Amino acid sequence: MARSRFDPDRNLRMNQDAVLIGKTLDGQPEAYTQLVKKYQLPVYALALKRTRSSGTAEEIAQVVFVTAFQKLAQLKDRKKFGAWLRSITIRQSSMHFRSETQNKRIMHRLELDAHAISPPH
Repeated sequence: MARSRFDPDRNLRMNQDAVLIGKTLDGQPEAYTQLVKKYQLPVYALALKRTRSSGTAEEIAQVVFVTAFQKLAQLKDRKKFGAWLRSITIRQSSMHFRSETQNKRIMHRLELDAHAISPPH
C-alpha cells in the first residue's frame, strides 16, 4: 500500500517554525536553539549523503546554521524554513566540493613545482 503524502501536522510544524523565527528576530536566541534542535539531524543527514564524510557533514551543518541565523531576516516565507535550510545545505556541500577540488589542484601544482626545482640526487 502506498503511503499518502498528506501530512496533517505539516502546517502546524511550519507555523511553529514561523513563530520561532519571529521570536529569534525579536531577540530570543533560545527560539533559534529550538529550530537547530529540530533540524540538526536532517541537515547533517543531507550533508553526509552529499559528502560521505561525517566530519565534513558536521562542519557543513555548523556553517548552515550560522549562515541561516545571519540571514534569517532575509527569509521571505518563514513557513519554508526547512526548505530554506535544505537549499543552504546543498549550496554549502557544493561549495565544499569546489573548494576541495581547487585545493587538490593547488597541491598537485605545488608538488610538480617542487619536483621541477628539486636538485638531482
